[in-house]
Amino acid sequence: MLQYRLMQKKPKLREEITKTPYIVYLPSEGLQGEDIPSNITWQDLDVDSIKVTFHEPLKLKEIFNASIYDVKENEVIAKDIEVKGYLGMSFETSKIDQIETELPVDYVIHLRNGDQIEEHKNIKLFKPQLRVRLPKNNISIEPKTSYVKNRIGIKNIGRGLLIIRIKVASDSQCKISTPREYQEWVSKFNADVTEELTALSQEFRQLQPFMDYLLSCADKEYLELTDEEKEEFKRKLTGLATLLASDRDLLRGLVESYARTLMKNNQFQDALRKVITVYQSLVTKDILLLNPLDEVLVENKGGTLKLEILITDNVYDNYKDVVLPEIKIEAEPNTRLSIYKLVDWS
Repeated sequence: MLQYRLMQKKPKLREEITKTPYIVYLPSEGLQGEDIPSNITWQDLDVDSIKVTFHEPLKLKEIFNASIYDVKENEVIAKDIEVKGYLGMSFETSKIDQIETELPVDYVIHLRNGDQIEEHKNIKLFKPQLRVRLPKNNISIEPKTSYVKNRIGIKNIGRGLLIIRIKVASDSQCKISTPREYQEWVSKFNADVTEELTALSQEFRQLQPFMDYLLSCADKEYLELTDEEKEEFKRKLTGLATLLASDRDLLRGLVESYARTLMKNNQFQDALRKVITVYQSLVTKDILLLNPLDEVLVENKGGTLKLEILITDNVYDNYKDVVLPEIKIEAEPNTRLSIYKLVDWS
């Protein structure tokens, strides 16, 4: 049973509360930028009000099951609980300079006879953070083995998943392209999943607005959207998640649609296997590279490479793009190498 501290006026009340459990829930940790849920449940307590005190970067977003509440900068006092025995709330968070911080959250349950129960919680808020190490010498690609000397170092030194795409600047001599086999697989997969979801939206009309939105931005990638478009994407994604959580039949239909799409595209098993292999090797390092099979093309015997790294995380927060200075590559003419192999991920 959770420990609690009782500010007692009547000895009888202590005995009553000992027999009457209450639970204060707050997750022990969370990602900076995501919403944090919290709730208090109780039985057989005559609650007058509940005060919750918190600190930045926590900020109250919503409160549930209280018709009257007073919100100040770092506290909320909820009164007039609508359904006895429950109070819920949601905190929004924002990114801060520290990779990890621990914050206290204090709960005080005021009873109608003047007694109060206090509960203290802590939550750790963390974030991922990219660190890039440039090679001291030119990158060199061995012609026979494709072994890469002096790779670029990329590492997530924080906590939580980093989602990145590596691209070249327009003035880079070396270019990046997607292998034809992979292009064919992506094109076929997208066409098949669109067909499946279109049929599903005919059966579940509530899916149609999300389907229309997805089709309108099918040729775009999240990391290359404008800030306004990213916010719209997050709103649509939240709406879809809410819809799926409330309709099990629709969720089952969506899973089955993707399963059928994978079965239709089994002729591209090699391309899919390569993607999965790279994903599995990187996800243990808390990095998801969106274009692992894209290749760097060195047309002449050597050239310069100018890379840009686009970044987001699990809650699709905005990060500043990382633009690397020009790097020289030594290789045989028309050398192709997967961008994944150009990087030291350790």
